Amino acid sequence: MKSSDPQLQGKRNNQRPQTQRPADTQDDWWKYGVIYQVNVRSFFDANNDGVGDIKGLTAKLDYFVELGVAAIALTPVFTSPMSDFGFDVSDYYSLDPAFGDLDDFDALIREANKRGLRVLLDIVISHTSVQHPWFLESKQDRNNPKADWYVWADAQADGTVPNNWQTTFGHPAWSWSSTRGQYYLHNATSRQADLNFHNSEVIAEVLNILQFWLERGVAGFRLDCPNLYTHDKKLRNNPARRNMAAIPEEALINPFEYQLQIYNQNRPETLPTLARIRRLCDRYEAALLGSVTSSATFEMLNIYSGSQEGLQMANIYEALPSVCNLPGLVDVVRTFEENCDQVWPYWMLNNHDVARLVSRWEGDHDAPRLAAIVLALHLSLRGTPVLFQGDELGLEEAYIPFDNLCDPYGKLSWPQYMGRDGCRTPLPWDDNLPQAGFSTHKPWLPIDPRHLSHAINVQQKDPESVLRRVQRFIQWREEQPEILLGSMSIIHADASVLLLLRKHKGGRLLAAFNVSYEPAEIELNLPQPPEVLNGHGFAGELRDNRIYLPPYEAFFGRLP
Repeated sequence: MKSSDPQLQGKRNNQRPQTQRPADTQDDWWKYGVIYQVNVRSFFDANNDGVGDIKGLTAKLDYFVELGVAAIALTPVFTSPMSDFGFDVSDYYSLDPAFGDLDDFDALIREANKRGLRVLLDIVISHTSVQHPWFLESKQDRNNPKADWYVWADAQADGTVPNNWQTTFGHPAWSWSSTRGQYYLHNATSRQADLNFHNSEVIAEVLNILQFWLERGVAGFRLDCPNLYTHDKKLRNNPARRNMAAIPEEALINPFEYQLQIYNQNRPETLPTLARIRRLCDRYEAALLGSVTSSATFEMLNIYSGSQEGLQMANIYEALPSVCNLPGLVDVVRTFEENCDQVWPYWMLNNHDVARLVSRWEGDHDAPRLAAIVLALHLSLRGTPVLFQGDELGLEEAYIPFDNLCDPYGKLSWPQYMGRDGCRTPLPWDDNLPQAGFSTHKPWLPIDPRHLSHAINVQQKDPESVLRRVQRFIQWREEQPEILLGSMSIIHADASVLLLLRKHKGGRLLAAFNVSYEPAEIELNLPQPPEVLNGHGFAGELRDNRIYLPPYEAFFGRLP
């Protein structure tokens, strides 16, 4: 059905809309393009076995073209026993059969290229599965060729673990191998053994893996927790955290938070390795994203992404709190701007590890309208916006009964913590089809009945749906150089209203957002009023040098 909305014209026939993108955004696509994180397992199931796959992704590439994103970033698709759903790799040179094979992947790259889409891979190289052939060889004895490829340590005199390090899941970070008679390190579960980045052979093999996928045409990588690559060779104990008041109450169930993570991560020895990875990616003009997790995030962002030898883009995890509100988000943005002016961020307000935004947002709200306005704010920040699968639909966190849980973290922490499955459920394509059009087979996670009203086919028919509003805004955003590449200042912020000033090469753009169900006004006190900008789909107005914002609305204007 042809849309009657002029803002959506030009998105048909697999072509990008004809926008007037500024000339200085033709290089470094990752700075101005929107990236979409695909949870491949839950995107679309082409072979109807209940699990999303690469052929399903290829079949639905036009969806991304219509949405207007520049790239798709895939969650891990490498061969894996799936104890942590792909974050435990057993072969970096092949796809897991659940997702397809290399021919399927090559077809995806070809079809994506035809549409002007780039494909990025999420690659987990801090650890492997304990079923990886490297680990199986390493644990045989202390003298084999792979003996030093993982982090091994003797027991203490009383047989206990080598030190006090904790996994991110809140358990001792060491497991015993009776075959080798030593403990091995794992920053995640015991099924994920940490590679030894003090070993030059390990680093060389990591570079070989990355080059293998670059040669196949990937446009970059998301490095999972690169600050965990290297450990302290002396295996010193982490000190206790003194300021426990800074830890959110819900995080106190995890003993990992009781330590300062200074010997098991954030080691300076990681940086030369990261520089080699960056140089390799630069040869292929590939983007390098990284998720840096640390109790000193902003300091670490400068270290890992503040130079030409680090990440091109780094994620700010503080933007993903368990309870969201505008003051908290503004505080994170302001702190970042004040401390990390050399870092180009990629902003995510949702991802595969946290509950969905509209379910985390504090207080009562109109969920679809809240989703639209917060996504517009997200897309207006300095940096690269990364949408997580389902953001564009305004999905709520799904409820998963305990018997259906798949997430190992959720199973360990139930019922204090329900796990991460609620944000990982299959995408609802069609409310009239079994399993919401995701598959004809029972899916790996159940589809929440509440998601049917958010299905893609439903939203495509409604010009004011979250999906259509996000499409419209992404298209409009591509024509605004101040938003794509400009500096950013926070002019006004309170509990529900934010006013940003974006500046680029003499251009100045005001962006105002009201995230509440009450109308708001902002007095500008300017000698000349701004030029009102249209085409973005929001209904804020200029009234006598004042910005009037109806509930859940935004205003955009360019200063003379």
